[in-house]
Amino acid sequence: MLRMLTDRCRGSFGRALMTAAVLLAQVVLVRADVDTQARALVRSTDLRQTQYSLFAREVLTSDDLMGVEADEALAPASNMKVLTSTAAIRFLGADFMFRTDLRLIDGEHGQTLAIIGDGDPSLGDPKLLEQHGMSVEDLIQSWVKAVRDAGVKKLDAILVDDRVFDDAFIHASWPTDQLHYWYCAEVAGLTFHDNCLDIYPRPTSSRLAPELRISPDVPFLRVSNRGVTGNSDSFWVSRDPGTNDLTFRGTVQNARVKPVSVTIHDPSMLLGRIIQDRLKRVGIEAGQVDRPKQDQTLAPGRLIHQIKTALPLVVARCNKDSQNLFAECLFKRMGRKVTGAPGSWENGAAALRMFLHEKLGARGASVVIADGSGMSRDNRVSARLMVDLLSAVWLDPKIQPTFLQSLSIGGEDGTLQLRLRKGLKGKVYGKSGYIDGVSALSGYLVLEPDDDDAATQPNSAASKPATRPTTRVVAFSFLFNGFKPPIYAGTLKQLQDKLVRLLDQEIASDR
Repeated sequence: MLRMLTDRCRGSFGRALMTAAVLLAQVVLVRADVDTQARALVRSTDLRQTQYSLFAREVLTSDDLMGVEADEALAPASNMKVLTSTAAIRFLGADFMFRTDLRLIDGEHGQTLAIIGDGDPSLGDPKLLEQHGMSVEDLIQSWVKAVRDAGVKKLDAILVDDRVFDDAFIHASWPTDQLHYWYCAEVAGLTFHDNCLDIYPRPTSSRLAPELRISPDVPFLRVSNRGVTGNSDSFWVSRDPGTNDLTFRGTVQNARVKPVSVTIHDPSMLLGRIIQDRLKRVGIEAGQVDRPKQDQTLAPGRLIHQIKTALPLVVARCNKDSQNLFAECLFKRMGRKVTGAPGSWENGAAALRMFLHEKLGARGASVVIADGSGMSRDNRVSARLMVDLLSAVWLDPKIQPTFLQSLSIGGEDGTLQLRLRKGLKGKVYGKSGYIDGVSALSGYLVLEPDDDDAATQPNSAASKPATRPTTRVVAFSFLFNGFKPPIYAGTLKQLQDKLVRLLDQEIASDR
């Protein structure tokens, strides 16, 4: 081919054309080499029966760099949060604020305190409270103070209005044997303390029951302390399904600094009862705790306290820390926004399908959507489609900044803090994912131009200014399903990191 070009094109023009053809051939070879090396890495890892889908594309040039079983639709685990969070930013808006209201409503028989939820998953979140130098009790007391400052002496009732979401707290396809673990927290329109209780056991005397501190303090819980003080730390908690009855088991040798967490049932009602208890402690009697009927219209009443939370903060907890509850609240909240009906897994899925069609056209219909967090094994997406979405989001100025800031940075924070720490020219912004038998990593590899790059660019005789090199952005997705011993999650994380490094070498050398 090159000889034909030389024969037909003589002179300087012909030489220039021949040079361009050689460079193009080199680029094609490099791209093919990246894909070849990726396949070799997969083969050398001996994944046995593990299914996988791998794809990578340079976003700004649309060059496909890697594609191995790229269209295989697999369970994405927490990579599902990529779809959920980008759609939530699109429908709610980056400037959206969750608002949780305390309102006093005057009635025939007295005053009612209404706690009106907006689906905010961060309400009472321990990590966010700690960042503000607060405890969960400090937050509760701020509400009690608002009631006292309003001059309330007695309340006829406390209403917890969580109708922004439906009353399906648990997804049907979540593992029933894990519903007491924090990552399966119930999803309600009025969320509190990650919808979990934190248990801090302390040893007492040998073979005697340990002391237990529960945060937040819930004195009306039914508990059975079957734990003992012993020579090991194997303390654990279980909760009877559909109740808040807790059983403590195992042994305690050392006082726990990091809590053992257990999910709570019907978080909205539990929060109402906690507020009722704290008001009683300061001399304000409150009647029964209840929730409004689905079609009941509440009088506006008087706003006495409001907590506002910015959407970017919620999206960051969803992605950097992979908080399932945050993803599910975003999922249901955008369903509420789009349909006007109580947010549900059904209308959340409908909103997500609308978003995928908007960004990807008919290709988006191939995604199977069950929940928003990826806890369900029924979700399905291919690596190619994940990269298609990541590429579209990068080019969308209304979504990209908030989404990018929400991702973990390799070697720096979130779930990637201990991964991809050294030896990379670019920076990794990614979302990891894991459930039993599923491991995933998707995101961006971004290589910014060096400060000295522009100065090294050749100038023409006419002293034209040097062209500053552009930022290089690679969107990637690596999904693995069905692995089992002797293949472990750690093996696949190492493979994922090697694939990222392969992409990094490619874009760092091709400048």
